[in-house]
Amino acid sequence: PVIALRDVVLFPTLIVPNIIIGRPKTMAALDKAMVDDKLVVFVTQKNPSEDVSPDNLYSVGTLGRVNMVLKTNGGAARIEVEGIKRVKILNYPKTEPYLSAKIEPFEVRKAGDFEIEALLRSVLEQFDKVSEMVKPLPPTFLNLIKSIKDPEQILSLIVYHLGFNVADQQRILETADVKEVLKEINKHLVKELEILETEKKLAKETRKQL
Repeated sequence: PVIALRDVVLFPTLIVPNIIIGRPKTMAALDKAMVDDKLVVFVTQKNPSEDVSPDNLYSVGTLGRVNMVLKTNGGAARIEVEGIKRVKILNYPKTEPYLSAKIEPFEVRKAGDFEIEALLRSVLEQFDKVSEMVKPLPPTFLNLIKSIKDPEQILSLIVYHLGFNVADQQRILETADVKEVLKEINKHLVKELEILETEKKLAKETRKQL
């Protein structure tokens, strides 16, 4: 079964504790998954409308497991999901009463080399600096990221915490080359750091004038 997401992209290895669903097709897909193996293909909508037809869904999503369901009085549900792996949607053989998809693995190229290692170090360093200036993260979280060996898992955590918009998140999900994603995130972090430092400098100058 397929659950269409609005304004959120699920990444592999991430646990997202607070996804709210309520439309008939997504609730039917959830019920089907909970009866079977709790596995769902989570696909983000191109347009965050009520339309959950295949034409309004991206072609790459994430196979995930539903860990917890809390149904509300209004017929909606709050779910905790865990991303497992990226998948490519080939077609939708069933559209009623819920969407089901034929999928294949979306392979990610993440062979280690010196450039990937250098990019990872740079990304982690910039992420640490940006976090300190915006909203300091617990040292345990930063230590956790630094201890992870899988570049894809590191990217998933960083993208989730940086607050990229949905279109950028989806583009990252659809990028098969980890090196290219690292370059893009590093560029984003460097730019963000420059903006934050400029804001800090302007605020300091303003305080002096006052």
